[in-house]
Amino acid sequence: MTVARVSMLEFKSEDNMETFIDIHKTRGLAELGAETHCITQTGPLSCLVISTYADEAKAEETQTARVKYKESLDYLLDDYFFYEGAVKLHIDSEGNEFLTGKGSLISTSTDDKLESLQQELGELKEMVSKHLLEEKF
Repeated sequence: MTVARVSMLEFKSEDNMETFIDIHKTRGLAELGAETHCITQTGPLSCLVISTYADEAKAEETQTARVKYKESLDYLLDDYFFYEGAVKLHIDSEGNEFLTGKGSLISTSTDDKLESLQQELGELKEMVSKHLLEEKF
């Protein structure tokens, strides 16, 4: 089951928030091991970070790296806390589930993505072929 970590960060200054975002773009994904990160500014000096992990084991595996990462950025922060739990629902505007691939074009495995792309390519080839045949007649 997908796990989300929701972190609340309060910065010492607006510049510190921008510095954090710049650092997170370059280091966050590589160091924290999450599948996705969403940073939302909630106030002049605060933001909410939602990070998703494939499962509880992956979230636990990244715990030490997360603590080190946070400690390396403490100089930017005034306050920090987080919640963690199982993602019960994550859908788009059409009701398609993210992260699980159920009824969605979004899938979690490389094989599923490849299969989806191959199917789309086949459909595109068929459309182009039909169009070229129609032009000949």
